[in-house]
Amino acid sequence: MGVNIAFVLNILMLFIPQCIGNREVGFFCAISCVVSVVCYIVALIIFGASFDETYDLGYDRENFGSGFFLAIVVVVLCVIAGICAIIGIRGKPQVESSSSSSGTEQPQTQKTAVVQGTK
Repeated sequence: MGVNIAFVLNILMLFIPQCIGNREVGFFCAISCVVSVVCYIVALIIFGASFDETYDLGYDRENFGSGFFLAIVVVVLCVIAGICAIIGIRGKPQVESSSSSSGTEQPQTQKTAVVQGTK
């Protein structure tokens, strides 16, 4: 569930203009990734430690199945996504919320600069 929440928050940060520079969305994305990784690691340890003859369906005991290894891949990808979210919230300037502006100030347009790297 936490991986799905992190995915939705990443989509918000990428495509919704109000969420592009919002640190709160990035913060909750990073927290969701960290909590997901901790829960997945605990689940993998418990399942790996309790895998015995109860789960044996005639296969080799060392064969956990593809779901176990897919969960390991999810943990690795979620760690990478969490690190990227933390780097992303540290590098972006914070966008002020609309409720903090007073009525006397002139509205400012947000300009986005696209930097293209050359090799």
